[in-house]
Amino acid sequence: MIKARSSLALAAGALALALLAGPALASSNGDDDRGDDVPAADWLSIGELTQRLEANGGRVSKVEADDGVYEVYIIEDGVRYEMKVHPRTAEILHRERD
Repeated sequence: MIKARSSLALAAGALALALLAGPALASSNGDDDRGDDVPAADWLSIGELTQRLEANGGRVSKVEADDGVYEVYIIEDGVRYEMKVHPRTAEILHRERD
């Protein structure tokens, strides 16, 4: 009986720790569309960013820094899109038709 109680207490403690650590782990991996943790010195230049994005087709019409990410407007097949782009990797974090 004592062994069952200690196992239950250990399981409850592990669950509580997992619930508390979950939000911290989720926010530490850059899971939202922000790149604020990237130092300015590590950001791609606008020229490099433009080159990478245009390599996939389309024409970049505007690039600006906004809340830790690049905000990019690109025209593809006559359609303008607004994108949030990671400043170091050029990964497209969010894209919508403008």
